[in-house]
Amino acid sequence: MNFAKLLFFVFLLSALSVTKAAESLMDIAMDLNIEPETGMEFVELINGEGGICSDWIADKGWDEGDNKKKDGGFFFVQVGSGIIAAPPGHKNYINSRQNAFSKAMLTAKGNIISSIAQTVESELMLSVKQGSFTEDESIKKNKLMGSFNKAVDLLNAELDEHLKEKGLINATEAEKESLAKQKLIGILNSEKFRQITQTSAAQSLRGVRRIFVNESIMKGEQGEICVVALYSTKTMQLADAIVSGDFSLAPKGKKGKKLKDQIPNKKTQDGLRQLLTTYGVEMLRDEKGEFNLVSYAQAGPQTKSKTSLKIAYDQSKIKASAQLASFANENASLKERQESSEASNEYGNDVIDYSSVAAYEKDLQSITDPIVLEGLKRFGKWAAKHPATGQIVTGSIMVWSASSAKAAQKSQTTLISDSASDESQTFDQADSFSGSSAGGSSEDDF
Repeated sequence: MNFAKLLFFVFLLSALSVTKAAESLMDIAMDLNIEPETGMEFVELINGEGGICSDWIADKGWDEGDNKKKDGGFFFVQVGSGIIAAPPGHKNYINSRQNAFSKAMLTAKGNIISSIAQTVESELMLSVKQGSFTEDESIKKNKLMGSFNKAVDLLNAELDEHLKEKGLINATEAEKESLAKQKLIGILNSEKFRQITQTSAAQSLRGVRRIFVNESIMKGEQGEICVVALYSTKTMQLADAIVSGDFSLAPKGKKGKKLKDQIPNKKTQDGLRQLLTTYGVEMLRDEKGEFNLVSYAQAGPQTKSKTSLKIAYDQSKIKASAQLASFANENASLKERQESSEASNEYGNDVIDYSSVAAYEKDLQSITDPIVLEGLKRFGKWAAKHPATGQIVTGSIMVWSASSAKAAQKSQTTLISDSASDESQTFDQADSFSGSSAGGSSEDDF
C-alpha cells in the first residue's frame, strides 16, 4: 500500500467516526427532547426624531449637549424636528415648510432649556384589592343607599354598552340581572396603577443659531425638517451687542471669505437647491474677520399673480427679520405632562377586564420682546419652483453685522441733525425631495 492510499484510508476512517459520533449526539438529543436552537429574529432599527441631524452631530464628533472646542471654549448643541403639516401641493404647503422649521427650532430650544435645568414632578399610585373588608354597621347603613344608587346608575350605563357589544338588544331582565350580579359581587381581585409626570423649564436664551438643517420629503409621506441648534460664548456676545447697542461687544474671528462667496448663489442650480433647504440664522465670518448674522426665510404666494408674489417676498422678509430678533433675545418655556394608567378586574368566571389610559401633552412657547435691529439689510431675494410639487417658493436673505449697525447709527444721527436744522385643493406631488444646509459650521464660526 503506497502513502497516498494510506492517507485516503485514514481520512475515510475519520469521516466514518465523525458521522457515527454525530448520529450518537442526535440520538442523545432526541432522548433528552432537546430542541434545536433557533436564530434570533431580525430587529429593525427605526430612525428616531431628527435622525439625520443626530447623525450629522455624531459625524462631527460632537455630543448632543455640552462640547469643548480645541481652543478650550465651549459650545452647546441640540436637535429638534418639525413635521410639514400641509400635504404636498396644498396652497399653503410652502408656508407649512417654513412653519416646520420654526417648530423644529422651537423644539431644539426646548431641549436646550430642559437640559440646562428643569423641574420634574411625578405621582405614582398602585392599588391591589382582594375580597371585601367589614365596616362599622352604622357607617355601612349610612352609605348603603347612596352607594347602591350610584352603583345602579353606573351599571345601567355599563350594561347598555355591554349589551350593544354582545348584540343583546332585546335582553331580558333576567340577563340584565345576571350581568349586574357579576359586576357587583363577582370581582375577586382588582389592581389599579397610575403614574402622572410633569416637567417644566424656562430660560432666557441669547445667541441660539441654526448650524445645520435637513429637509426630507418622501413621496406619499409627510415631510420633515430637522435642525441642529447651537449657542456658544461668541454667539451670546453677538446677541448682547444687538440688545445693548454696544457693538464693541461683538466678537472678532479669523479672516474668511466674502459673504457673496459663502451665501448660496441663486443663479446656479446647486445654489438654488441649497436655498430651498436653508432656513434660520447662521453666523458667517467675512474677509475682515467680522461675524455676520445671516437669516434665511421662505414664503409661498397664494396665487400666481404678481401681487401675490410681491406679498410672499415681503412675508419672507418679515420672517427672516423675526428670526434675527429671536436670536438676540427670547424667553422660552417648556411644559410637558404624561399619564400612564391601567386597571384590571378578575371575576369569578375566570374573566379579566383590562383597561388602560396613555396621555401626553407638550406646550412650548417662545416670546421675543420688541427690539431695534439697526443696520439690518436685505442681502438678496429669490424665487424658484419646488422640485417635488412645482409650486413657487420665495425667499429672503437678511444680514446684520456690528459694522452695518454702526453705519446705521451714524446715518441716523446725521438725519436727525439735518432735520433739526431744517425743521421739516387637489394635491399632487411630483417626486421626493431632500437637502441639507450647514453654513458656518467650523469651530472658528462660533
